[in-house]
Amino acid sequence: MSYLDPEVISRIEGLRLIPRFAEKSTMLGSQITPFKKGSSTEFVDYRLYTPGDDPRRVDWKVYGRKDRFYLRSYEGECNATLWVVLDASRSMNFRGPGRDDKWSFSCRAALGLIYLALKNRDACGLALFADGLSEVIAPRLSWDVLSRAVSLLDGFSGFGDKTDYQKSFEQLTGELGRSQLVVVMSDFLGDSVAATAAALEGLSLARHEVIALRIIDPSEQDLSLDFSGMALVSPIERGQGGPLEIELSEFVQEYRRSWQQEESLLADRLARRSIEYCVFSTSAAPGELLADYLNRRSLSLKTFG
Repeated sequence: MSYLDPEVISRIEGLRLIPRFAEKSTMLGSQITPFKKGSSTEFVDYRLYTPGDDPRRVDWKVYGRKDRFYLRSYEGECNATLWVVLDASRSMNFRGPGRDDKWSFSCRAALGLIYLALKNRDACGLALFADGLSEVIAPRLSWDVLSRAVSLLDGFSGFGDKTDYQKSFEQLTGELGRSQLVVVMSDFLGDSVAATAAALEGLSLARHEVIALRIIDPSEQDLSLDFSGMALVSPIERGQGGPLEIELSEFVQEYRRSWQQEESLLADRLARRSIEYCVFSTSAAPGELLADYLNRRSLSLKTFG
């Protein structure tokens, strides 16, 4: 079964992921710019108006028929460049009872974002990382990007044993152009809060807009176990020490406290760098969560503007 999920596509159809902060004109959704030299000005399609677009590009004849604002788009024109950056470390294979594993959930959401970007004339690329970048599809304004992304994710099995955010994002910075929108989808496990935040801040300091979407399974958030006695616990990823013998009731209490504390630390630190942070739980459908997130972001953009 393919990760290109019709449910996700139908949920987010008509929405748009627009860069919030833009230093120069090429990032602004209101300024459609040629993606490459020599591009044509031949009409291709209409797309819905979204906050940040230039109202001078509205086709008023279509508005008269549809009573909705549509913009004309042309061959070779690009609104923005989006990178979808997906954690491919072994911890992403975790799955709680009766739910998708985090990897499947993330792939469905990632392909939805790539589809949405291309539909809205945004160039889009995909990168996978664990202990460094493992796969890169360079951004293009072409449906071939979606086709290649589907093929890559549907057949992917090379999960990394550990996550190195600093190394991965430093390598990613070398792939990025100027002032681009970077959506990182990860469980943000396998490293300290300080190291994870510093790696994300590095992307922001390089003048990219960064969105951190944390993908979690509820059972790893609250460790909803009803056990007592001793247990042997092994880390999911390598390099984090050996198995530990623990008393379960005490461990669960301490685990929940630590999770909440680290979650708050990560969210607060990213907010200080204007890095958007949002948690997606695998207990809900990815299309539902994406649509809700994009709608809330669009409303906040109206307020911001």
